[in-house]
Order: sequence, then structure tokens, then C-alpha cells
Amino acid sequence: MMDIIVRHTNRKATAVYQKYNSDNPTKPKTWKSLTTEELSAFIGILITAGVNNSNIDHVYDMWKTTSYPLYRAAMGVNTFRNILRFIRFDDANTQAERAVQDKLAPITDIWIMLNANLTKAYKPSENLTIDEQLFAYKVNI
Repeated sequence: MMDIIVRHTNRKATAVYQKYNSDNPTKPKTWKSLTTEELSAFIGILITAGVNNSNIDHVYDMWKTTSYPLYRAAMGVNTFRNILRFIRFDDANTQAERAVQDKLAPITDIWIMLNANLTKAYKPSENLTIDEQLFAYKVNI
């Protein structure tokens, strides 16, 4: 799954940078290819931000010296923002065609793989607790 995300993210970022460079030949920019290690660090930052309630903070606030130090240790703020900007989970070239029949086209492949992995990793036993289920309702007063 990580390889698919890395491949499609790099493809999107490269295309955006090529378009920028063709429009601005005097100030060319280059995309440093995303690696699976950087993607793992990115996901780790997102999880840690959720645990520390930093997920409501502005990205630049998360990288301040008074904030949680893991963010700064894992990657730079501009790298994080670029990954956040370009992250893709599927081939954008075929997405419109697939979206006609599949509303989850942008994440279908990853979703199927994730469910297969979760099914392999978790086998429920007799000591299973099912939590409550919420139903929508309307109160008439």
C-alpha cells in the first residue's frame, strides 16, 4: 500500500512541478521523490498530532520550538506540507473513468488492500464486545 501511495504521490508532484517549471522557466523547482520512510514519518506525525490534539493547530504552529518535538525531528515543515499537498492514493489518469461506476474511485485499491490486511490480522474470538450503535432520530415537540 505504501508503494502505491508513494508512486502516485510522486507522479502528481512531478507533474505539478513540470507545469510550474514550464510556466516559470527562470525559477525552476525540483521535486525530491517521496520515499516509503518519509511516508511512514508523515503518517506517524498525523497519528501523533491526533493523539496530542495538535490536529486542530495550524501546521506552522506544530513545528514551533514550544510544540511537540517529534514533528521537527521527523521532517521539516515544508516537506510535510508538500506531502500533504500532493498525496494521492490512485492513478489520477484513470480516476474519472472509474468514478462513473465507483464513487470511492480515489481510494478503492487502497481500501480493498486495507480490508484484506485487517481481515488477515484480526480473528475475533468468543471474548468480543460489541459497542452500542447510534441511529438517527428526530424529536417531535
